[in-house]
Amino acid sequence: MEGVCYCMPLKDSEGNILGTDLPASPDQDYTAAAQAAAGMTQGTYHPEPTTDIKPRAAIIDTSKLPKDEVVFGATVLYSVSFGLFEVAVTAHASSRGAPAMAGIALALASVGSGAGAFVYGSRHWQAPIRSQFIAALVAMAAGMLLLAPIENLVLYSIASIATGVPMATVIATQSLLIARLAPRERLAESFTWGATCLLTGVSAGIALGGVLAERYASAWLLVAAMLATACAAIVALGVSREERVATSS
Repeated sequence: MEGVCYCMPLKDSEGNILGTDLPASPDQDYTAAAQAAAGMTQGTYHPEPTTDIKPRAAIIDTSKLPKDEVVFGATVLYSVSFGLFEVAVTAHASSRGAPAMAGIALALASVGSGAGAFVYGSRHWQAPIRSQFIAALVAMAAGMLLLAPIENLVLYSIASIATGVPMATVIATQSLLIARLAPRERLAESFTWGATCLLTGVSAGIALGGVLAERYASAWLLVAAMLATACAAIVALGVSREERVATSS
């Protein structure tokens, strides 16, 4: 049985064929292929540089982080005080043997909140919105503390009007801050997050108030509400830097 002959033409340096009857081994074939590939890299083959390769996107683009997280954090905190206030009023009225007075006190607080909203909305305020927000939070904390030492239910209900005055203003200035800080393309999302933080904080405050009411007097719930609102004002101090960046860009 005759072996298979691997034949390849031999060429000189000018490309002239020297002969075709010389056997070539498979190793010579592979060597010729390697030499051809080497020739392509030396000048006969020039691949075009690839320009459409895009860099890998980062997992978190810090340049696109929203500027309103500080407002959301302050919203959760002052909303906790809303829940604590509701439980405190109910607990105080129940401890005095007149649970129906809780509804009256809360209704009067709503009257005060509506009056505060009317006054705030009917005027043009020169102070920056961030300052208005912080001032409203401080006033709300003071109102909670004002109500704490009152024992008489009638006076308690009347004082609830003053306590409720800054409440709507806090919510209004928070909404204005979100409108100022949130990018236009995610404005609706930011308002949704603001409402979510508000409801979450109120629910958390009611739950916390229920736990505290079983162990402490109702006045301590108002102290806790004051502390939560004060913490919200401290957190809101960071809004100043954020708003300054937003308005300067």
